[in-house]
Amino acid sequence: MANGQSELGESLFERLSGLYADATPVEAVPRSQRRAKSIADHLHRMFNTRQGSVPQLPDYGLPDISEIYRRLPGSLKDLEETLIVLTQKYEPRLERVRIRPVPTSPNEFRLTFEMAAVMKGGGRILLKTSFTSSGETDVEAMSRNG
Repeated sequence: MANGQSELGESLFERLSGLYADATPVEAVPRSQRRAKSIADHLHRMFNTRQGSVPQLPDYGLPDISEIYRRLPGSLKDLEETLIVLTQKYEPRLERVRIRPVPTSPNEFRLTFEMAAVMKGGGRILLKTSFTSSGETDVEAMSRNG
């Protein structure tokens, strides 16, 4: 297990294809940042998948974001809880996941969260997750250590 990360590093898809979800070549990302990039990519794919669209995993993905926006502010806590549950269940490289909303301008029509977690095998990660009213989600690794 090279540097303690090989079994918890890139996903199998990334290893086979040599690409991350955004078409960035794995080799173009410094080795020290690959695990964080892989985790952010997986969360991006999962949060852009609508619940019920994966028949084998009916709870994989998020409910319709437009419904969440329609029910604001009451639905904000529900979205936070859903993000934590999904991450704990479907991203095995993370543990002790915490989420906090980040204030945004009402004109942005965007919900933004910071997700902090511990990466199994060592290190912490901070991710910024944004949801637009049109249903698009962006997940970006802001910082990591370890």
